[in-house]
Amino acid sequence: MLQFPGFYLLLLVSLLTACSTATTKQPEWINDNSTQYPATAYLLGRGQNDNRALAQDRARADLSKIFRLHITEQSEDVVSYTAQDQQAGKTESSASRYITTQTDQIVEGIRIAELWQDPANAQYHALAVLDRNQAANDLRQAIQDQDAATDYEINLARKQNELFNQIRHASRAVAIQYNRYENQRILKIIDPTGMGIPATHNLTRLRSQRDELLQRVKIELGILNDPIGGIEPILQGALAKAGFTHANKDNANYTLEADLQLDGFSDNKGWYWYRGSMQVNLLNNTAAKSQGSHRWDIKVAAQNPGTAAQRVRDQLTKQLDTELRDVIISFGAAE
Repeated sequence: MLQFPGFYLLLLVSLLTACSTATTKQPEWINDNSTQYPATAYLLGRGQNDNRALAQDRARADLSKIFRLHITEQSEDVVSYTAQDQQAGKTESSASRYITTQTDQIVEGIRIAELWQDPANAQYHALAVLDRNQAANDLRQAIQDQDAATDYEINLARKQNELFNQIRHASRAVAIQYNRYENQRILKIIDPTGMGIPATHNLTRLRSQRDELLQRVKIELGILNDPIGGIEPILQGALAKAGFTHANKDNANYTLEADLQLDGFSDNKGWYWYRGSMQVNLLNNTAAKSQGSHRWDIKVAAQNPGTAAQRVRDQLTKQLDTELRDVIISFGAAE
């Protein structure tokens, strides 16, 4: 049997005790700030579970909530920016999709920095961290690129003689700046100063300039087929929401033809169906040519023909209100 002098035996016991303490002592980051990952340099998230992988997932999710929470709190900012836009609903929806995508990209930079298992209950505790500087630098670069792209589109718009080309570039400038605005919102969450990069373009002014161009497009409606009735007022409303001017034949420089084709039938369960399509065609009155066409497919059902017809109108109202502007602008690009 090995024999240890009293001094060495005491030293060995001390070392073993120290190792045991190091593995069982609860880390400071579980209930408090981390000195190794200070809040000025990192965003933190914490997760707990008896499964190691789930604890790590919860830590990542906890950190991600920082973005989601701030974005929700700032939702009023989106409303104020879109209040003067007749397509506010669409703009908010597009902004929401963009900011979700951008947030997901930021979240990809999250890593699990610490993991500790509580010996008392075998629960895993995970600490997720996101380097503020790295994420902020990526966003700053994206914002600078967006400002440069906006300058490029504005300059192109000013050089165009054709109205639709002006609209196309002005619309791109607005879309780029709206995405830039969303990047700024995320950057202000990450940036410890909360400042981000002040805007060099006024988004409201850009949108107003684009809308002035849209109003110069004067469109007459031509209904080729409307088997259920009510399509003309739907198109008039969609044109107004898109920002175009609805005009009579003498003042219009374009004609928007609408052709609604529907097949109606009943199935063996007592439901009445409408299937078909709505096609629009933009005619240049001056050049006497078609600028382009677009079709929306239709498939609805109800327990009687009248309700089915109303559902066709409702579907077309939703689609035209949200898509007609971009569709018509894409027609103009053919010139």
